[in-house]
Amino acid sequence: MKQVHNENHPAVLALKDFFFDMHGWEVEMINYNEKVDSGEITVEAEVKAFFHRQREKLKGIFRKYVDVGEQATRFDSFLNSSSEPIYDQDREQIVSVNEQVPNKVIVETIQTHAYHYKIMYTLIRTGDRWFVRDNRKYSLNFETKWKSYPL
Repeated sequence: MKQVHNENHPAVLALKDFFFDMHGWEVEMINYNEKVDSGEITVEAEVKAFFHRQREKLKGIFRKYVDVGEQATRFDSFLNSSSEPIYDQDREQIVSVNEQVPNKVIVETIQTHAYHYKIMYTLIRTGDRWFVRDNRKYSLNFETKWKSYPL
């Protein structure tokens, strides 16, 4: 295992791109849900059309960045978005980058908000592209045991 802590490593850049696209998608969902919850948007057909567009946009993000695309474990649960974005580059800082083999990199991050989870992402290279594996893990309060936390 080679520790490279290079935030410009292609795998890290792919992870950051995934964060960026997911963050934008989550913010759109949160803002729309707030309008629905406040009664500003009430037309059911409009709501259904928005959620359909968002589902298609999410499929595109997962196909682009995730090794298993929309077959990811939590894909469908994203349509029930939370009140704040999960993916936020400004609030999840890279702690380490470890190259396992030339085609596999482990990136560890720490959330600087909420629960302060330490999170582990595995990225694999297929051809000339890096994909986030659907096997994200987390630990609380820097425990040594990692727990499953699917994308």
